[in-house]
Amino acid sequence: MVSYTSFFGYLMYAVFLVGNGELTALVLACMINLLFIWITIAAFRNVSQKMNVIELNETGVRIRYLMKFNSVLLDWDQIRGYSKSGYLYGGLLRLKTKSIVIYTKSNQKHEVIKVFNSGFDNCQKELRNFPIICLGSEGFVTKTHKGFFMKRVYKYDESN
Repeated sequence: MVSYTSFFGYLMYAVFLVGNGELTALVLACMINLLFIWITIAAFRNVSQKMNVIELNETGVRIRYLMKFNSVLLDWDQIRGYSKSGYLYGGLLRLKTKSIVIYTKSNQKHEVIKVFNSGFDNCQKELRNFPIICLGSEGFVTKTHKGFFMKRVYKYDESN
C-alpha cells in the first residue's frame, strides 16, 4: 500500500510542477487507470477467497478454492467444530445468505457460502453424520480494522 501511495504522490507532484495541459491529462489518466486496476485486484482477491467447494468423506474435509487453484485437506481430528452463520453481500443492497464456518484447532477459519456453492444444503445435512461438533449459530458481525477497513468477527474464534 505504501508503494501505491508514494507513486500517486509523485504523480500529483509532477502534475503541479509541470502544469502542462497534455501532461496533466496523461498523468491523471494514468492515475485513474492504476486506481481502477488496484480496485479490480482487491475485488478479485476478495471474491477468490469466497468461491470454494466443500467435499466430505470418512477421513475429513477438503475445501477447494476455485479461483486460487488450491485446496485444503482437514482431517476430522484437526477440526474443532463448525457453526451456522449468515453472510451479507451486495454492498448497499444488503443481500443475505447462509454460510458454514469451519474452525480448526490451529485457529484457522474456512467459510463456505451458499451463494457460491450449489450443494450447500446437502453439505449441511451431511455434516451431522460426521464426527464434527456444531458450535452453534452466529451472526454476521464486523468491526473496524486498522482504522478504516471492516473485518469480519467470528463468534467462536479463540484468537479474538
